[in-house]
Amino acid sequence: MVSSRQRDLGQLTRDAMIAIGSLLSYGSQYALLDNVCWTLSELDGKHAGCRFWSRRALDQRTDLRHVHSVPRRLLITMLPEVSAPTEENVRRVLDLCVGVVVTAEEDRALNAAGMRSRMPEGWDDRDVFARYRAVGIEVVDTLSVTAGPSPDPTPR
Repeated sequence: MVSSRQRDLGQLTRDAMIAIGSLLSYGSQYALLDNVCWTLSELDGKHAGCRFWSRRALDQRTDLRHVHSVPRRLLITMLPEVSAPTEENVRRVLDLCVGVVVTAEEDRALNAAGMRSRMPEGWDDRDVFARYRAVGIEVVDTLSVTAGPSPDPTPR
């Protein structure tokens, strides 16, 4: 059961729809959408409970970072561009908001490759793990019985 302070996927989607369709200032809209993305990526947990982990993070278990598979900044710019902000269309963008636990070193590698707030060239707007593959980070689906090198790029 969700407490009155917590929001589930449906409520987060509706919150994003309200922000997109509102007369809020750019700063207020950005803050609300940023909060939606953070909350959504941590719905199941920041570390414990997070479904996707890098192989090294699973092995190391220390000095970890919770990062967003598709950078929040990119998602926040994509959301207001949804031509018809229906629940289905907004949800399609929010489905790209997936948390991944990586090591601090892997986080630095993403940043060094210029992917702190962008996806690789030619990104198809669907493969949420593209930037990890681009820098050689293996992402593991912890719910998968046979955790292979490349989980489903659209996990929801």
